[in-house]
Amino acid sequence: MKRKKNLFGEALILYKNQKKIAKISARNRNVDWLQVKIAEIKKDKKKLERKK
Repeated sequence: MKRKKNLFGEALILYKNQKKIAKISARNRNVDWLQVKIAEIKKDKKKLERKK
């Protein structure tokens, strides 16, 4: 996980096995990073269900 700050706010880039899997950007600097983490977990669960 990498956080990048720029003029327009912040972006959170999620990496898995050195591949970028998601990018979430927010103009509000007080982003709830826990919500982002929960979204990542849900996304992983959906991928696992599809493989079965």
